[in-house]
Amino acid sequence: MRFAGVSKRYGDFVAVHTLDIDVEAGEFLSFLGPSGSGKTTTLMMLAGFETPSSGDIFVGDTRITDMPPARRNIGMVFQSYALFPHMTVEQNVGFPLRMRGMAKAERARAVGRVLEIVGLKGLNHRFPRQLSGGQQQRVALARAIVFEPPVLLMDEPLSALDKYLRSHLQGEIKRIQRELGITVIYVTHDQDEAMTMSDRICVMNEGRICQIDAPETLYRKPNDVFVAGFLGESNMLAAQDARFEGGSLSVSLAGDTVALPVKRAPASEIVVSVRPEHLSVSAAADGTACITDVTYVGDHRRYEVLLADGRKLAVKSQIVDDSAPIGPGEKVKVAWPTHQMRVFSDGATLQ
Repeated sequence: MRFAGVSKRYGDFVAVHTLDIDVEAGEFLSFLGPSGSGKTTTLMMLAGFETPSSGDIFVGDTRITDMPPARRNIGMVFQSYALFPHMTVEQNVGFPLRMRGMAKAERARAVGRVLEIVGLKGLNHRFPRQLSGGQQQRVALARAIVFEPPVLLMDEPLSALDKYLRSHLQGEIKRIQRELGITVIYVTHDQDEAMTMSDRICVMNEGRICQIDAPETLYRKPNDVFVAGFLGESNMLAAQDARFEGGSLSVSLAGDTVALPVKRAPASEIVVSVRPEHLSVSAAADGTACITDVTYVGDHRRYEVLLADGRKLAVKSQIVDDSAPIGPGEKVKVAWPTHQMRVFSDGATLQ
């Protein structure tokens, strides 16, 4: 599947700037971003409910840009499930096959097979009102895949479910996708969901692609200051007294001089990002930072640290023994993990 120079305008407003994306067959690609980032508009253009202002969309070698939604042979699962309340599970799932003129006996076999795949065997004759939210979502998924589409679109399909059920269905959807080899395009605002399920994530902001990469690459090596701040949690610090020399950038962070490897000289403002779990603090009478709050979070303690210049840091300290936490008001030294820190200038990485 491919987006080639695809954009979407509404009058003078550009909802989606030019997109060029290649999606491998059988890949699970998630679009992740804040509200208004353009992710759902992109999905709607692929589904055929929005027409691109420019560019083309291909599924395989077939250009589908101007093709009506019903002819695109694409499955779709909506946030609202969109089940027919007057139809049974079997009738709901079999509806796309009936519209395609499949014989009744063949349709029954296909429906039975897909209900077993999604874990709804034996619920054929129930109506949607007799099902739990998770079961209704499984029916919607079964209906979307029963005609074996090459591409399945999912628009925040789990957002209405509770945390436990959402986590369980994430695994089920991934299992089914792998079992059937379907290409999945998934829209979500839930970062954990995207990280858990995706082969790659496309992070969008203000209608533009910020970065497309595997989840671990996005988390460990964001190439955009927005991605660093949006995905997971990061401490974002404006660097001071920067000096670039021989592939190294020395910056002052709250009185500490830190040397960071970079590939080019900065243009102007420099921002350094570091994840809370990569930082560590140690009690020190001559420390220039101070603990202001400590929270126990099961496998780790979360420290709020006040630096000498008034800025604050979040630090996650893994609990590996029964040692007592550093208490509020105690002075500490911060250990800066230079190999885990990212440096940005004018929003783009220097590394």
